Amino acid sequence: YGVREGETDSGIVLRKVSVAVAEAGLDMKCIECTSPLLLDMHDVLSSQKGIEDTTLVANNIFEYLSKVTGGDWVQTIIDKAVYEAGMKCPHSPTYDKDFVGLQFDELVVTQTSEDSISFLIAIIAVVGTLIVVVSLLVVSTRWVSKRRHQRWLKMLSRPQLLVLEKIQLEDEAREKDLNGRIQAMVISKDIPFVIRLFMPFVILGNIALFLSGHLSLGGTVNISGGFAGQSFNVDGFLGHDRR
Repeated sequence: YGVREGETDSGIVLRKVSVAVAEAGLDMKCIECTSPLLLDMHDVLSSQKGIEDTTLVANNIFEYLSKVTGGDWVQTIIDKAVYEAGMKCPHSPTYDKDFVGLQFDELVVTQTSEDSISFLIAIIAVVGTLIVVVSLLVVSTRWVSKRRHQRWLKMLSRPQLLVLEKIQLEDEAREKDLNGRIQAMVISKDIPFVIRLFMPFVILGNIALFLSGHLSLGGTVNISGGFAGQSFNVDGFLGHDRR
């Protein structure tokens, strides 16, 4: 893989990189501006306080870059270059005139799927719990309704039960009669043929208007602001559709 093994201090080792700035300053020149505050920023940046703040920021940036440079990534690049140097040098016993460079295998990072499995298990547990709770609510509601209905039936006399049964039989007969005599609207002759023909187009038209109203641009957001007294505008920053 081209990664150092064994002693970490052998060969060429980049132990520590240190970069520091004694003094850093920023120079600002306004080419075209109308704000007096922007014109005053040149004096602020040129002041002693501005120079101290700029120096502090620059040293923080260089400190971060020094940590990156002194890490394993740069050291691995150096080790690879030193390892290939002998094959490129004519005075080395390992010199190879046809050498074009070593090809190292990519490091394979072992990715554990514990987090994803735990997340999946959590989702399944939540969904399963919701299904169980909803099922229990439905079953318990039906059971309570059935118990109340049976209790109510026990309170009725026999003539009242006969009347109730007669009403239920009449309702069932009425439903069967309607289902046998009434046709669907699309084949019903009571509805004019033109209406039956154009009804699908009306439905499709409603769908098209719905999509057009939600996908078309209904408004835009423009930004107007100011910085140090200098105004600026950002047109068309955000657009939204019609809801």
